[in-house]
Amino acid sequence: MTSAQWTKVHNAINKSGTPDLSKGFEGWQKQAQITRSAIMEAKRQIDEEKAGLSEIFSQKEVERRSAALDSSYKGITRLGVEKLEKGLEAVVAAKRERFKEVALSAPTPEQLRLLQAMALRDDLTDGEIAEVAASMSENLQALKALASIARKQGHDFPAVVTQEEMERDLTTAERFSRDMLQSIEVPDEAQTYHQRCFWNHINTGLPKATYEKLDRVTFAAVQVKPEPKENPESKPAAKPQEPPKPATVIHVTDGIDNLSWLATKYHTRIPAIIAENPGADLDKVKTTDRLPADITLTITPGEGYTEGEDL
Repeated sequence: MTSAQWTKVHNAINKSGTPDLSKGFEGWQKQAQITRSAIMEAKRQIDEEKAGLSEIFSQKEVERRSAALDSSYKGITRLGVEKLEKGLEAVVAAKRERFKEVALSAPTPEQLRLLQAMALRDDLTDGEIAEVAASMSENLQALKALASIARKQGHDFPAVVTQEEMERDLTTAERFSRDMLQSIEVPDEAQTYHQRCFWNHINTGLPKATYEKLDRVTFAAVQVKPEPKENPESKPAAKPQEPPKPATVIHVTDGIDNLSWLATKYHTRIPAIIAENPGADLDKVKTTDRLPADITLTITPGEGYTEGEDL
């Protein structure tokens, strides 16, 4: 089997399809980095505010206000970690579902007929095997059957992943991710090498080694759905675009949100959120208390907020 043929078979097993990296571990890592940046910025602002208290207030009032600021920071950090944990669980669940869909489903009738015909022959070529492997990349059971047929006739065929290997890799990736979350507040200068790779880079070091095979293989990665093609002649002529205006965001609470978190997420201030939602009785809620689920809020983001940004 030539290197080109081997590569075609290898890619059928490991790199076929168009993985949606935003819904994998890499996408989750990026969200973790955004969340950590928000937490570090909250800490910077709170430390700055605490530093100036002694110039204005008595010692007793300084202690009271410092404790309140510390409580607010802890609430932001706790909420950020909880949201990342939920996101991590969703990534792992999606990959298990994808594996079930691709790896544990039976070959199609057409694939079975082709495999049966190949099993009856004794003159298979490496080129045929490579082409058939590429056509069966969306079904791991069909690839395993093809591998068995090829090896029985003396042809090389890369190893095909097992369910046990998949589960082992998922467990390793989830454990590594949770370990990294433990260091979300560690300053840059105190981080280990693996923590620096995780919090400051993408597709580097141990995170790359842990995530890449699960994010890019067809049997584990959520796939990008192709966009329907439009007829260019049916599209109306484009109108001149006006400069973008600040857009109000509709935010539905998830039972974990609190006012401190929303202000950090949308780059705004708590009084502005309260004023924008007079019917939600937000002025009666402590800034670090969890808001009930399914409250619909309108929030005007501040400068620096990017649409679609999620912490």
